[in-house]
Amino acid sequence: MTLPSQEKGNALEKAVRLIEGAIIHSFPGYSESTFRIEGKKIVVVDGVRHEVDVYVLASLGRGYESPFIFECKNWEEKVGKNEIIILSEKVKVLGAQRGFFVAKSYTADAIAQAALDPRIELLTAAELDPATVAVPAGVHLVQTGETHGKAVIRNKGSGKRETVPMDLEAASFELQGETTDLSKYVRSWIEKAREERCRSFPSLTLDGEHTLEFKETRTFQQGEAVVNGKPVAAIDLEGTVKVQVFRAVVVSAFEVTTRGRLISVEIAGSQVELLAEFVQVDPGPTA
Repeated sequence: MTLPSQEKGNALEKAVRLIEGAIIHSFPGYSESTFRIEGKKIVVVDGVRHEVDVYVLASLGRGYESPFIFECKNWEEKVGKNEIIILSEKVKVLGAQRGFFVAKSYTADAIAQAALDPRIELLTAAELDPATVAVPAGVHLVQTGETHGKAVIRNKGSGKRETVPMDLEAASFELQGETTDLSKYVRSWIEKAREERCRSFPSLTLDGEHTLEFKETRTFQQGEAVVNGKPVAAIDLEGTVKVQVFRAVVVSAFEVTTRGRLISVEIAGSQVELLAEFVQVDPGPTA
């Protein structure tokens, strides 16, 4: 699907804003009071309005406040020198430390024009083919479904296994001398056992629907647990839970040279749809 021009522009601006935000957050001296980043910032100087696609303000102390501005053009055609001249003027008027132009490509004149202003840096952006981009960290969704569980009691002084009454709420249950709701106790146990079983499920390497089994046993000292007046030696819990794994799909990806990339993924489960965005910051040149 081809996005309208405005949406395409907004998509690139968002990518730049999130990438630059990640770079700023990784700075050792970062705090909300030292760095601020805004999109579509309107700055008025001498009564003249100037719109900045991405505006970063660094406030390092009294007298050390400086803006950095980004102009983004998600055009198929090459950016010409006139756009660079406009950015240079914005840098001058706003007193910016640097001005970054982000676009897919530039004319030779634009490159030459940028070289005339040491405060201007040209960055190249690219929309990557989602089919060629790996899902970050193998992100996926695990959805739990139908769960079944039952508890089996083993009485003290015998090896017999007596099934807990079907009406758990009607059974009397004492635990460590206190009357306890057996139904809530078992349900809570089932939920905990289910969660622990799901955590050990190797969902990173699997897909589709699976049925997981879980079994646990709780043993009790003499008089510690009593059901219907009978001392309990142990309660065995067993059950199953259905889980479904939904893999994320990359829906879009932008890369800005020397800065980083923004990868958007979508996960469509049977009960929920999620859209997540991941920023990968370029580590920069190594010594």
